[in-house]
Amino acid sequence: MKQLKGSLRQEVIALAWPALVHGLLTTVVLFTDRLILGNFRDQALGAMQVCGPVLWCTFSVFGAYGAGVLAVVGRAYGAKDVTRVRRTLGTAILIALATGVALGILGYLGSNSIATLITSAEKTSGQTLEMATTYMSIVFLSAPLQMLGTTSTVGLQALGDTRTPMVVAGISGLVNLGLTWVLVHGHYGAPAL
Repeated sequence: MKQLKGSLRQEVIALAWPALVHGLLTTVVLFTDRLILGNFRDQALGAMQVCGPVLWCTFSVFGAYGAGVLAVVGRAYGAKDVTRVRRTLGTAILIALATGVALGILGYLGSNSIATLITSAEKTSGQTLEMATTYMSIVFLSAPLQMLGTTSTVGLQALGDTRTPMVVAGISGLVNLGLTWVLVHGHYGAPAL
């Protein structure tokens, strides 16, 4: 029994540490984006403060079905029910894409209204409002990919693969950092966005 507990503990740690690093890498991306913008222009950081909570809440709420995907796929995988794993993942991917397209369209069309609702016209500059609207519009257009990425991450974790999402988060974090630095400051001939 003692050997079984040690083996189980090692298995849990082996699965948990990459998921923990994955979460930390996601947080580092948000931090570095704000760090770069904060050192660029106050209005840019203000725009992130306007749309950041909206985007975080939206993708968190609509991505919450991932808990169900994790549970159903994990149980089916443990029971070696390959058909149910495939069906569940296929359905989850369709839900992710449909939800992402709906969020993308509604968010893109409503970005200005959302930014205006959150801000105070007397206290917020027009430039900050314009930047927040532009940023939200672009991020909402990426909603299908974001929802698909979240679903894929949860699907892999349910199958016991927590390392692949961690590696992908690390690579995408480095790419994001490089692109943010280049595009915000206009390095290498790129326009300063």
